Amino acid sequence: MKPRTGHAVYLTLALAVMTLPLLFKGHGTSPLEIPAVAFVRSRSDDRPVSIMITGVPEKSGVYRVARGSTCQSVINMALPNSSVNYLPPATVGRILCDGDVVIVRNKNRATSDVSLGKLAVSQLMLMRIPLDPNRMDIKDWELLPGIGPELARRIVCDRQDNGDFSSFEALERVPGIGPKTLMSLKEFF
Repeated sequence: MKPRTGHAVYLTLALAVMTLPLLFKGHGTSPLEIPAVAFVRSRSDDRPVSIMITGVPEKSGVYRVARGSTCQSVINMALPNSSVNYLPPATVGRILCDGDVVIVRNKNRATSDVSLGKLAVSQLMLMRIPLDPNRMDIKDWELLPGIGPELARRIVCDRQDNGDFSSFEALERVPGIGPKTLMSLKEFF
């Protein structure tokens, strides 16, 4: 399948524009102004996960936290002097993964509601966070170079008919995806 050059240029330009706030976030601040949430080390696995926190004044942004960090632990770091008014029971002990978004809605200075979301595939690509082929829809697949609407539809239909892909390489079971296409997509997974 021939890549759409105009689409790739547009995507690259859009991703570059979205990167600017991330590049300049925190520049010019003293070390005392850097939030405590910024980085937490894990003894068993030093590779952190990338998450986003929204709704916390002066602390919203993208952070790398220890693999195995729970939603509750991140909330405790981001909102040390606030009580969480509502946190869905399934969310409390949930271990955060790459691309998770902790969404805080402040009720007042003392209480907040918290929910979890997921970064858009375009944001994951921008931040070079590996994509999960089992969580992508047709529009997400179309963002990748060389994947048009028809191939994107085939990928999603194959997953619905045959179950999740056991690995990135399992995408080869989809008609229209061969070794060459896999090689061109590997950097995103």
